[in-house]
Amino acid sequence: MAAVNSSLGEDQFLCSICLEVSTDPVTALCGHSFCSICIKKHWDNSDHCRCPVCMQDFSPRPLMKVNIVLSKMLSYFRRKPQDEDTEIEALPTDPGVDRDPSTAPGEVDCDLCPEPRLRALKSCLLCLLSYCESHLQPHLTNPRLKRHHLIHPLPNLEEHICPEHQRPLDLFCRDHSHFMCMQCSYTDDTKHDTVLLKEQGEEQQATLKKQIKDVRSADSFKQSIVEKHQEVEVEASRLIRHLQIEICKLEERGAEMEQLWSSGDHLAFVQTFTTVKPAPGLLDWSEKTVRIPSYKGTGTQAVSELRSQLNTGMETFFKGELEELQEFAVEVSLDPDRAHPDLVLSEDLKQVCRGQTQNVPNHTFHLCFLGEQKFSSGKFYFEVQVKGKTEWRVGVAKESVDIEYFESRSVQNGYWTLYMFNDHYYETSDVPPVALSLQSCPEKVGVFVDYDEGLVSFYDVDEKSLIYSFTDCCFDDNILPLLHPRSDDTVPLVLTPVGSSTA
Repeated sequence: MAAVNSSLGEDQFLCSICLEVSTDPVTALCGHSFCSICIKKHWDNSDHCRCPVCMQDFSPRPLMKVNIVLSKMLSYFRRKPQDEDTEIEALPTDPGVDRDPSTAPGEVDCDLCPEPRLRALKSCLLCLLSYCESHLQPHLTNPRLKRHHLIHPLPNLEEHICPEHQRPLDLFCRDHSHFMCMQCSYTDDTKHDTVLLKEQGEEQQATLKKQIKDVRSADSFKQSIVEKHQEVEVEASRLIRHLQIEICKLEERGAEMEQLWSSGDHLAFVQTFTTVKPAPGLLDWSEKTVRIPSYKGTGTQAVSELRSQLNTGMETFFKGELEELQEFAVEVSLDPDRAHPDLVLSEDLKQVCRGQTQNVPNHTFHLCFLGEQKFSSGKFYFEVQVKGKTEWRVGVAKESVDIEYFESRSVQNGYWTLYMFNDHYYETSDVPPVALSLQSCPEKVGVFVDYDEGLVSFYDVDEKSLIYSFTDCCFDDNILPLLHPRSDDTVPLVLTPVGSSTA
């Protein structure tokens, strides 16, 4: 059989939907081929099953299988080296740029050059190859290759590719802080809050610029100290130096961001400034002041303005976060068979308070109420009105807690609760307890649980602010909502519908 000398290029293997080389190619009855995931998504979002190229209708929807022959041809094409006889016009030489073709230690070689290889100028995230000045020319002149993502040459291009789907890691998952390709987002059953790497990088840059602006707004605080408080020059100088150090750190971080952003490597950018070099901790300047008799309030005004800006930003953030969490609201009612006889439960099983002894079945007594609903996975949220109470405890507990010894109500014993006593003191069930300082006493507390992530968070619903979060919780059992009236007053704890106003 005579050998066939064919000259095939990427054009013969492009998917008509994504315009890239097909992945897991499938062929419709009309003969046109597509990526399996592309045509699936296209038909999922269409009222009719028709070919996107020739518009031929298919009814019923055909079962598309991978074209084995085309898949093998693609595999051969990916492995086939570029024709060494192809003549490529070199880029014009720039007299102001060093064109030394030899590679130094730490530099990347061109993947297409014979030995000795020339130094690569760019790497392509779609071709997974690095190119010297000559071999880069097609990517600069061919209209189709111009769409490829070029970055500064890297020796580890495989780290930018999804190991499962062999596609570029273009997305960042904000829920789990990991990278994904486009096909991951289509095939993974889990719902991810994803964003393009470029958008994530731009958002992080915007956040840094805002931090620089906020810290610089404290500069008036520095000036007022220098001008009006010479007698406390030593303390003022210390504060000024600290402020200048923070500004320098943020500006250096900004310069690093600009340098890495200009490389076009969005994966390295997000990875570097999310995990390797996270945002530095900044001093809370709203708590800093210099107390002297001649203090006229200029510094206080500057810091108050900064605090107001920060508080506004935090309120906006937590308001949006709380609204998202309220989407996981569940109906919670209290279990009348698991309560102390001195606790009074309403007929609708939504309110509980201390009262006179009730006639209840024989059971183990404890001074709290557990919800009837049990949770062993997923996310849930509920709200409890605590208005008017001088002492209370709210949260969740394992179903298997030893209710005979409720005094051992710590996280080690399966209790994740928020405790208020003496009318305005707050602490958690950590060991030792964490004392909390709240700007206002919450009248309604929202409780959010992410069982799979081991997270329990408490919110002031009216102020739309986060009170406290337990993280890395070990949930190895069903967990139930927990309400404990504690005080002897007759004011009840009330399970309220999410979104209702405080009575």
